[in-house]
Amino acid sequence: MWIYERYDWMNFDWDKDKISALVEKVSSSIGYLHGRIASLAEDDRSGASIEILTQDIVSSFRIEGIKLNTDDVRSSIVRRLGVTNIQTTGTTTHFMEGVVDMMLDATRNCNIPLDRERIFGWHSALFPTGKSGSYPITVGNYRKGDVQVISGSMGREKVHYMAPPASDVNDYMEEFIYWFNNETGISNIIRSAIAHLIFVSIHPFDDGNGRIGRAIADMALAAIGGGNGRFFSMSREIEKEKKDYYTILERTQRFSNDGVITPWLEWYVACLGRAVDSSLETLSGILNKSVFWREFSGVGR
Repeated sequence: MWIYERYDWMNFDWDKDKISALVEKVSSSIGYLHGRIASLAEDDRSGASIEILTQDIVSSFRIEGIKLNTDDVRSSIVRRLGVTNIQTTGTTTHFMEGVVDMMLDATRNCNIPLDRERIFGWHSALFPTGKSGSYPITVGNYRKGDVQVISGSMGREKVHYMAPPASDVNDYMEEFIYWFNNETGISNIIRSAIAHLIFVSIHPFDDGNGRIGRAIADMALAAIGGGNGRFFSMSREIEKEKKDYYTILERTQRFSNDGVITPWLEWYVACLGRAVDSSLETLSGILNKSVFWREFSGVGR
């Protein structure tokens, strides 16, 4: 049985005590990270935000086996944000700026309700030529055909997931969008985890589902900071743990547990915790240098 074949399948259940304890721990780490970031000078804070967003975009594509030029991504972000004090060596393209616009819209405008047109716009930004590689796809609209996630050579294929029929996609997406905009009884961390699971399970597009699903999940996480910047990269951590990510996702989508998604939430929240810890480690040099120069800026004058 696939996840969507269960009646009222988006109405999930989980071990509230276990997951709440994990969420509380990660929330504390995010609060500590935000506190450290707040101590930075404005230029350093802007630079840290740009680096995290660059990592996020590059990693989200790399999860799908697509390599982007890091310098080009960074240059597009700097240009889109109008930052003048950071020098970059990359070049910008219409495609790259569309990708950056999608991520900035998701994270900087996280308090604006999600709707179908917005998601379609993100999808069009990912596929400006109307093709995925050399194959024409439906762009800026839901898929018209049924899809399977498979691996293996011809004749030895393994079906990892069979998405819902195309005829059901619009109704499922309307239900999902309503839930995402109106669910207030859970933390944004849990909202992010469930949103990610639902979106990639609906698999509404011919291609780009993972990248848009992660953007929507990041939208929920960005709401933790009120849209004032997100200084950790969930996509970068998922890329590091890609094998475990696909394993737990496939296991959850092969539904046989009456809507209980505790294992998925355990993995997702723990992965987020590792992403925050990684950012604290990466940014420690910037943080320490900023504090040093602030404290000793007047020495010797």
